[in-house]
Amino acid sequence: SMGNPVIVTIIGLPGAGKTTVSRVAARAFAAHGMKTASLDIDRFAKQYLASVKNDIAGRRTRELIQEALLALRDRMARIMNPGESAAIHPYTVEAVKAWIHEQSVDVIFLEMHWAKALIHYPSHELWIVTAPSEKCLRQFARSYHEPFEKRSLSQEMFARAQFYWSNDLRSLPREKHLISNTAYGLNAIRYRIQKLVATIAICYEDGRYENEDDIPTIPPSAN
Repeated sequence: SMGNPVIVTIIGLPGAGKTTVSRVAARAFAAHGMKTASLDIDRFAKQYLASVKNDIAGRRTRELIQEALLALRDRMARIMNPGESAAIHPYTVEAVKAWIHEQSVDVIFLEMHWAKALIHYPSHELWIVTAPSEKCLRQFARSYHEPFEKRSLSQEMFARAQFYWSNDLRSLPREKHLISNTAYGLNAIRYRIQKLVATIAICYEDGRYENEDDIPTIPPSAN
């Protein structure tokens, strides 16, 4: 119901397909008459903390959030620093929770790179998106403006990110869904997401909340 949205956290390395997954899921939820909103926490954190640092007028949190959201329209701002420090900064966490509170939707997607940041944000569903290394590496090469054939810096940063990300996986809860983006076609992803979306939509209809294996799980909190 509006004002009490289900929050789906989507975790994966840059280029794995988190934004693609959230867009496909948004369309699937729309087919059930449900409204959605999404936020890339890592990109938002970078912009929001910059706004806070440069703020000399003492603007309100809402104004700083809007400034950061406008800055996110620059699709080139994708360079990622290994580690979850920006995403778990107290200012970032406060701003994201304020943004969530302002959303009049049924479902919210929170995209993030680092699993360790998960505990700082409300979440009902956890989706992990994985993809072949080459697919993610191409995103890194674009981020660092390197030709894919001459990707020394992006190769180094990707190796570091893989190391951090692999260690982060140990902190994930057992209740999660894996979405493998192993092909460039979207049919397999659409099918997988439609099953997850149907599960959440069922919960809204009659309170049942079961995964694709029909194993009962805890429904989203009403608080």
